[in-house]
Amino acid sequence: MSAQPAPAPVLWYSLFWGILAIAVNSMSQPSGRVCESPAVVGFMLGSSPIICTLDVLILVVRMAYYSISLKSARKAIQVVVIQRFALDDENSGTFSDFRKNAIFRWFFFVLTVAQAIKIFAFEGIIWTKVWASMYIGSFLIIEMLVVIPSQWIDIPKKGSESQLHRVKGSGVWSMPYISVVMGTVFLLWFTIQASTSISNAHGLRMGALQWTGLIILLFGSLPFALTSFYVFNITNKTEVHRSYYWWLLSIVVIPASYLLSMLFGELTNLKDIYLTVFTSLMTGAWALCGLRWASTTFDYIESGEPQRMFLRRIEVALSSYFLFLHLASAILYYIYTYDPQETIKPGWTEQLG
Repeated sequence: MSAQPAPAPVLWYSLFWGILAIAVNSMSQPSGRVCESPAVVGFMLGSSPIICTLDVLILVVRMAYYSISLKSARKAIQVVVIQRFALDDENSGTFSDFRKNAIFRWFFFVLTVAQAIKIFAFEGIIWTKVWASMYIGSFLIIEMLVVIPSQWIDIPKKGSESQLHRVKGSGVWSMPYISVVMGTVFLLWFTIQASTSISNAHGLRMGALQWTGLIILLFGSLPFALTSFYVFNITNKTEVHRSYYWWLLSIVVIPASYLLSMLFGELTNLKDIYLTVFTSLMTGAWALCGLRWASTTFDYIESGEPQRMFLRRIEVALSSYFLFLHLASAILYYIYTYDPQETIKPGWTEQLG
């Protein structure tokens, strides 16, 4: 009998490719409206473990609520399935494809089991295990509570559903807006950590405060500004309320002001606790202003068929960018922030590939 390989540190690419396979498995699940967003952007939004978790929490809460209010678990399941599939404004056959691809999805899930076993066998990788749990848990719960019961549910035609099935899909405090903002803040935080690590490794004079301003300005505010120019071109500028310009200006000025703080040496020498407070305040203020900006933007173009086409283009473009940010932040995190020291890779995991 050959000896088992000796334990070794867990290299970054082992974790990256493992979590990527698990994430793609969860993203590929045609689960309808993810956090009340259109199904057409569900794949991109599923790249965020935060959104996957929120989506499952919403599902479970609604199942419980409708089970109690309707006094029937069967009716509760029917309402939730209709909310996720029949009410989507994209006539893309999402629900039909959802049922036809069940075998393929589970086959792909089995292929990712080996990666999941490896990740949970590794020691000292708390964050990666948490993310893997979010993706896998989301996949399993949605399959059990939606996919399997859906086999005996008749989906009504669009327009025939009752108001009971309607959910709020727009507005500052609606679930699509809140979930995307939470997912964005989460990934920007890890991008900032990676950027700070790069800065320290190369001796750059930029601390966490300045990196926070730069990352949010370039990767958060810039897409908002470009979207605003697009909105100006498809709407009458006289229709845009003055507050719209103030919200757009605020999401640019807030991170820019922190980026300029590098001109003041005393701000770069603050204690870690104060840096954490300042960066948290900036990120929170920027996120709130971004919520108001997004709500105002989509309010201008959400009525009428031509406007809906433009709205869908914006949603798909921003969601694709959202996916790109998650991929980029994951690569930066594992290459520059992840520390393989004090991690252990059991020798037997080599047999899993």
